[in-house]
Amino acid sequence: MFHLPAIPDWDGMHVIVIHFPVALLMTAPFLIFLGLIIPRLRSGFFIAGMVMLALGCAGAFVSVSTGEAAARVADRTAKITKLIERHGRLADQVKYMYLGLSLVWLAILAGPKLGFRWFSPRLQVVAVIAFLLVNIPGSLLIANMAHVGGILVHDTGVHAMMPVEPAEPEAAPTATASSKKQH
Repeated sequence: MFHLPAIPDWDGMHVIVIHFPVALLMTAPFLIFLGLIIPRLRSGFFIAGMVMLALGCAGAFVSVSTGEAAARVADRTAKITKLIERHGRLADQVKYMYLGLSLVWLAILAGPKLGFRWFSPRLQVVAVIAFLLVNIPGSLLIANMAHVGGILVHDTGVHAMMPVEPAEPEAAPTATASSKKQH
């Protein structure tokens, strides 16, 4: 019979939630770039990029919270403590950098809609290009943070505390035709 896995405590959720903001935040600039080079679909790609940035940013805050909880219960050596602290610092930088970038992107999108006449279509294109250039170090920061997390997991063996799944109940033996005849 199919059973859903047990839901881990908050300190065990990090491994589940961390991959979503990484993927969303690193993919959003690609959609924004597509909007830049495909003018007829610009609005849709730009809005999709904003949604991905907002979801990724929210996910980054959740991931940092679950990571802090996981760090509190992790078995530690001096090397693991140093790596956890580095991973946490990088995660905080990612979280705040992308909060700022999300707000900047919102301003780039909203500028023309709010009637700022100085915010011409040409200026918006320049702002989009600048935004994409600023995303390059942001993506490198995410990659560095993820790499340190990978070292924690794969090189030092740090892992999430997951709940133990209950064992499948053994099926009761069924009476066979030959055993019924013997009684």
